[in-house]
Amino acid sequence: FTIAGPAACCMAWLVQWAWVLWNGLKRNPHESDLRLVRWAAKVSPYLYGWCAVDVLFLATATACTELNLTVQWIVQAKAGAICNWAQQAVGEPCVHISGSLGAGAIFAGIFAVTSAFLFLLTLTAWHPGPQSMSNNRVAGIADNG
Repeated sequence: FTIAGPAACCMAWLVQWAWVLWNGLKRNPHESDLRLVRWAAKVSPYLYGWCAVDVLFLATATACTELNLTVQWIVQAKAGAICNWAQQAVGEPCVHISGSLGAGAIFAGIFAVTSAFLFLLTLTAWHPGPQSMSNNRVAGIADNG
């Protein structure tokens, strides 16, 4: 799902923007004659929430910077005396972990910022109107409530 979510999200935006650029900027994809375009317009806000590439990037960046602190806390709690002895004898820390963000993480960060911008642009350009309920659905809710 790490790849499927962002890919589906970008494809939904691509379908909407391609349709609008083809038919004119004043057109709304929610009112398209094509079912695929209407479907993409309706599900794109949910796909963005499912995408969560921004959360993935921030979790990765946080893990890289804070991993050593967590490991030090665990090592001191489980083997503090042995680790202190080794550090005094050798003069080096018992355990040290350092993480780094590679090219993939940088691209994920760029994609997170770009997708957030594109999401806001899409929602402000063609925000969906209020959903209407049919009379049958309203009656069913009234009977159950």
